[in-house]
Amino acid sequence: MKTKRSQKLPCITHKHLIYGGPAMICRYRHCGDNFYFRMWIPNEKKILQHSLKTNDLDLAKQKAERDFIRIQGKVQSGEKLFSLTAEELREEFLSHTKSNLVDTGRLSKGRLANIGYQTKHYLEFVGVRERIHSIPPETFQDYVAFRRKEQKDIRFGTIRNEQITIASMYKWAVKRGLISINQSPVFERIKVPSDEGKREGISIQEYRRLCAVSRHWYKKANDASKQGELWYYRRLLHDFIVLQSNFGFRTGELYALRWEDVEIYKDGTARVYISAENSKVRKKRMVTSRRGDVFARIKSYSKYTAPQDFIFSSFYKNRQWNRQMVYRFFRLLVKEVRACYGDEFDAGRVLYGLRHLYISVKLLGGADPWAIARITGTSLRQITATYDDVKDDQVSKKLLSMNIRFDRDGNLVDRKGHEITLEGEDD
Repeated sequence: MKTKRSQKLPCITHKHLIYGGPAMICRYRHCGDNFYFRMWIPNEKKILQHSLKTNDLDLAKQKAERDFIRIQGKVQSGEKLFSLTAEELREEFLSHTKSNLVDTGRLSKGRLANIGYQTKHYLEFVGVRERIHSIPPETFQDYVAFRRKEQKDIRFGTIRNEQITIASMYKWAVKRGLISINQSPVFERIKVPSDEGKREGISIQEYRRLCAVSRHWYKKANDASKQGELWYYRRLLHDFIVLQSNFGFRTGELYALRWEDVEIYKDGTARVYISAENSKVRKKRMVTSRRGDVFARIKSYSKYTAPQDFIFSSFYKNRQWNRQMVYRFFRLLVKEVRACYGDEFDAGRVLYGLRHLYISVKLLGGADPWAIARITGTSLRQITATYDDVKDDQVSKKLLSMNIRFDRDGNLVDRKGHEITLEGEDD
């Protein structure tokens, strides 16, 4: 004979609705005689509940009504009642940035990638699953020490940029009602050295050594005979290097080029159009330079050469070459260069240094800084403040060749020692 399964007893033993139903007070079977406040939060699809710390029904109702009014006010203002985790905050911020800024053309994809990278360090600092309300604002005073311990050679300017991004993320969350303003981070103030922003570029000699190795590196690939994946990426990297150093593109600008952006001419030059979407400064520009033959060469061995295809495309699929793979191949190439030249090639060199090389060579050649700023998509101030130091040696030699100097007595004399009288000097 089958026995009837015993019915499960309800968890809630008493219910009393507040204001007709939006909330209620109740008792739980295993929680003693105290009443609990219970309310469904539609926006967050969660139940908010807490103990009213009394077993008196009338007093519990009074407390529950006050709690309901307070909580309903926060809900109506859009404030989040359940604390986000650090990971959830980051995901919502990145999602908003992409949909509201990147997808509408107000922010580049490269900038979004930088924001993702910067906020990744934020997660490493506070903890992925740490809830925002449990992170004291003063905790961020240790962020500089954390990053310097994690990466000893990191620049203070880099850390400051990360702080600015994190602070912007919290400010956005406060405006959206996701967190309270009292939870905003309090960072240690950083004084960035005035010369830290100087770009560490690749020198002309280093460039020659880099190309001397990269020019033949693809031929040594184990799949060179069948022109396989390794052969393809090594050759593509060499052409990437040559183009960046001859056109002065930012790495992300060159990486994002499609065939429809390039016009190749018979005289060996090429005209390249950088769209506002792919420019860091959100302004389109056109660049004409030598080495258009490199674009033609890529077309000869690439599988994807339709107008909409990326110039620097993947080997197996018609899509953009993975950015991390580009950097990984460059690091491998640097190891090869150092194997040949040792410390004559700096191990810390990066692809962006090729843009610095382009600007430096143009300055040394006597080009107008304004023209360089225009063609490279930056400001005149950036050129003079960051790159113009490459002319120091040139200027010093020019001043040294002048025929004016001071003698031992402080008199102004020419190269032959004849005293020079300044105009307007008293007799």
